[in-house]
Amino acid sequence: MKQEYITYQAQDFLEVESFIQAYLHGDPGLRKAWEDWATAHPECQPQLREGQKLIAQLAVKEYSLQPGQKEKIWQHIQDSITTTGILKRPARRIPLKWYSVAAACLFLVATLMVWLQVSGQSRITSMAGTHLTHVLPDESQVVLNAASQINYRTRTYASKRNLHLDGEAFFEVKKGAPFTVQTDLGTVRVWGTSFNVFSRDSIFNVKCFTGKVEVTIPGRESVFLTPGESIAYIRGHDPLADSFDPQRQEDWRSGIVNIDDLPLSNVFAEIERQYDVNITFGSDTGNKHYTGFFQLNQLDSALYHVCWPMQLKYQIDGKQITIE
Repeated sequence: MKQEYITYQAQDFLEVESFIQAYLHGDPGLRKAWEDWATAHPECQPQLREGQKLIAQLAVKEYSLQPGQKEKIWQHIQDSITTTGILKRPARRIPLKWYSVAAACLFLVATLMVWLQVSGQSRITSMAGTHLTHVLPDESQVVLNAASQINYRTRTYASKRNLHLDGEAFFEVKKGAPFTVQTDLGTVRVWGTSFNVFSRDSIFNVKCFTGKVEVTIPGRESVFLTPGESIAYIRGHDPLADSFDPQRQEDWRSGIVNIDDLPLSNVFAEIERQYDVNITFGSDTGNKHYTGFFQLNQLDSALYHVCWPMQLKYQIDGKQITIE
């Protein structure tokens, strides 16, 4: 690796051929070399990770690059396609009327709520393939991502604004008594703010958009987040703090699912939840790490965003998807 790489910004890495081969075409040797370099230069990791996101999105999304920069990058990619025979995107056309029917069904299903009144307990569940908005008794609002659930006690909610989350949700909390979101991996406590919480399997992530958020992970000291700050925690590892622009953040609410260095098994699990499908793949495939994004406009597009840069093929058979 060149010494000058330590001065590079994210967009500069897009002109390095070995970087393109590693993170666009999935060359395992070059990917390991770059990961080893990142480990040796932790101060460069934010720029490197952002470069990974840009290279993953470049094939499908426009960016404000310097004049002539995009042409250079695409020339690198085209040359690589010619010499390595990268996989072509499967040609699939889905009738337009199918999308209309699907959109209508999603709209109807998204309005459904499962209410269980057991000892004053309310349970709100969003089904796979749907997002659901729920207004709490204090007029705070919760937007549930696909296959997510919250539970709270209606009888005591006015005095104790506590609820339990399983999955992912965005909260807009009215000012008042302390508001607490409990998960199996950590607890979030606020008074009046907006924030996003992800808690699935062993992964816990909190982002603060407005106000102030207190995050508590069992066995560790509480951390306070202000707008634009986030914390990510994987069970068995140390929490990692990060930052983002809350004014420009695109996320699942706007139809974009961002992935930051996660195993493909987690990425495919998210696609399963968003589209109510079942995906089968080998263990070696599931262990590969992916950085990038996918859009929520259609299943074929989401699979292409993830599989193409990882040099994977996929087949769709109704609700069954096979990755090779």
